This record gives sequence, structure tokens and C-alpha cells, in this order.
Amino acid sequence: MSLIDTKFPTACLIRKKWKIKREAFSNKKRLCDSLSLTNFPGVKYYLCLHPKYRNTNQVRVSLFCICNMTPKVNAFFTISVKSASRHLNYGHTFEKSEGYGSTLCTYEKLLNPENNKFFVDGVMEIDLVGTLNCQETVRKSPESASLAAILYKSDDKDFVLAAEDQQLMVHKWILRANSSVFHKKLSAGIGKINIDDFSFNTVKIAMEHLYERDIKNLVDAQNAFEVLNFADQYQIKTLHNVIQNKLIDELSEANVVKFANISVKCNALELRECCICFLMKFFGKQTVINDIKQLHNNIAGEVGQRCLLSVLV
Repeated sequence: MSLIDTKFPTACLIRKKWKIKREAFSNKKRLCDSLSLTNFPGVKYYLCLHPKYRNTNQVRVSLFCICNMTPKVNAFFTISVKSASRHLNYGHTFEKSEGYGSTLCTYEKLLNPENNKFFVDGVMEIDLVGTLNCQETVRKSPESASLAAILYKSDDKDFVLAAEDQQLMVHKWILRANSSVFHKKLSAGIGKINIDDFSFNTVKIAMEHLYERDIKNLVDAQNAFEVLNFADQYQIKTLHNVIQNKLIDELSEANVVKFANISVKCNALELRECCICFLMKFFGKQTVINDIKQLHNNIAGEVGQRCLLSVLV
């Protein structure tokens, strides 16, 4: 059973009402609706209208689906202009961030001043209703390169990191290549950096990662948040992703509030997205979520907004 089956909803209702003024078509350029979020991690969608699709006289309407963390989304949806009795039904599998649609009408018919039912009082309303079905969520950690692993055991390390009265020797280029913060500090020509706000163990775990060592057994419930915070402060993106993935795999009703709050503090966007979608799964149910009253206001507001929009036309 995949992660998406156990932690997040597998179906999502999508609805939109897009109002477009007649004068918006005057320059014949593509028009796009605002971006809408779903209860799937990383999945967003919006409507798009091409008044002169590929330099033809066809007006094309499409649903665009952005799939950042989900490789395959099955969509069944209807796009309608009710005033013109135009209803377009679709079924499509989005396997990447793309658009899918068809011709709404001709450009001449759309703007024909006589017997025009597309506009009511100068405004056209496009309605979207449908469902999305998500099969799995994929989160990939960066692949290892062999050079760093080989250098891990070398004795030519040329820089010192100090924390809690302990020192760790590393290669300058390892720091420069993986952290813009360390890169900036090293530009001053110093030979040592004192790290006062993190434990030596956290610094050591981070360096083990930079040398592409397996840190799976080094990161646990007690130190994961500090390692994530270290990765955020020193802008070590690969480590940041690895710890996010570990925490996402461990999401549960008992820890989702804690993880969500940490995601805000540590700028962990994927973890934040997964926590929001996880909480949406239990919206309106009697499930006990530990420490729910301590949930960060930004997360609580996002969950409420998405749940509300999912039931409104």
C-alpha cells in the first residue's frame, strides 16, 4: 500500500466559477484563472482560455494541473458556460504539469454582438466541476556521487567546524558546494567556524550527509527537528529534503500538529503541504488529533480555507 493510500485522501472534488469580462478578450492573449489548491500534496489546478489558439479562430478552454509531488492524477471533469448551454466533458490522466481541454467555440461566435449567449451583462461565467484521483506520492532524495564518499576517509581535510567544545575536520569545497551560507563565510578566508546554536551531534550528522554517508540510523525523533532547522539555516537543500521525507513517512494523528508547526519554523514546504493534506483527511470527523489547539494559525487557516473551497461551487 502506498503512502497516498494511507496518509492522504485518494479522491478530491474540484470546483470553480471563473468570471471574465468581455473587454479581457480585446488583446486576444491567453487568459488564466487563479491557482486553486487541493487535498493532494503538491497538486494545484487552474483554468485557462486561449482566444486565438495556435493562431486559429478557435477559442480553447483547458484545465491545467500542476503535479509537483504526485506523478499521476486521474481527472474527470466538466467545463461549462451555462448561459450558452455549452458543456464539455473530459477524462484525462495528468502525468506531468500540463493542460487538457478542447474548443469552446470560434472567436467570432464568442464575440458576436447578435444573439450572443456567452456573455450576460458583459461577463462570461465558466464553471468547472469534477474529481481528481491520486495514485501515489513520490518524493525523491538526490542521488549520491562517489567523490564525496571517497574523500570522507581522506586525511587532507582543511577546515574546522566547532560546536560544544568539539571539533570536526571537513573539506572547504564540500561546504562551499552544498551551502550558500558556508560559501559566504568561507569567502572571508577563515579556517574555522564556531557553531553556537546547534549541538555537535547535529553538525556531525549534517557533515555525514554532505559526504554522502547513510544518516538514516543517525536521525531520530529527538534530533530530526534540530537537523532540519540546521539544514534550513545553512541552506543545505539536499539535507533539508531528506529530513522532510523522513518526517512525512512518519506522519500520524499523534504528531501531525508538531510536524506542521515545525514545517513553518523550518521553511519545510513539502512537509507543510503533506501536513495540511493529512489534516484535511480528518476534517469534520471525530478523529482525535493530538495538540490540535496548538496548531499554527497559518496551517489552521490553510486547512480551513481548502476544506471550505472544496464544498463550495
